[in-house]
Amino acid sequence: MKAQVNNDDQIPLTGKHCTPPLVFTNVITRPYFVIYLILIIAVIPAILFYVFVASRLFWHGSLPLSFAFLVLCMMLIVKLFQKKITIYFDSKSMYVAENNQPFRRILKRDIAGIYSFDYELKPRSHISIVIKLKNGKQLSLTDGNLFERKDENKALMLKQFIKAAQKRLNLAPDGKNKWRSVQGVGACWYAPKVSPVTKS
Repeated sequence: MKAQVNNDDQIPLTGKHCTPPLVFTNVITRPYFVIYLILIIAVIPAILFYVFVASRLFWHGSLPLSFAFLVLCMMLIVKLFQKKITIYFDSKSMYVAENNQPFRRILKRDIAGIYSFDYELKPRSHISIVIKLKNGKQLSLTDGNLFERKDENKALMLKQFIKAAQKRLNLAPDGKNKWRSVQGVGACWYAPKVSPVTKS
């Protein structure tokens, strides 16, 4: 489900309070379970290929050929969903642009929290981020690469993102989601800081 944002057609990337833009390439903006659906969709043509083509024409080489066909199907299907997302922050909002579209604004007060890996303390290169809004909508960023590859620049960018999000959106770590952790996706929950109660 896509995030609901303000109707500003384009937000200029200016001002001394703006963070540098962070560019997420080859990401899927659908919920993470879409990856599992993609795997299922890819398996079906691979099985059909094995049963009706490879097993009859290639015999002993049919299984490796079918596996290669399965991987190719997965890569092509994932490629269809991949996008480039650019994000930056100022003191009151987060700005998001999809591919070459204009930036859209999400107010800080409308953000309920963020799920992600602990990029700050445990650097890694796999993108798994869900930005939850208070109206029930969400913006998902899931890595379009099926296998995580070590990339120091990407890991640094993800660390910068989670640090900027905490500072600009006034978020703080607030535990882990066990179910997301079991599935191997970003399970650390960053929620708005609770202001201390002033004693009378």
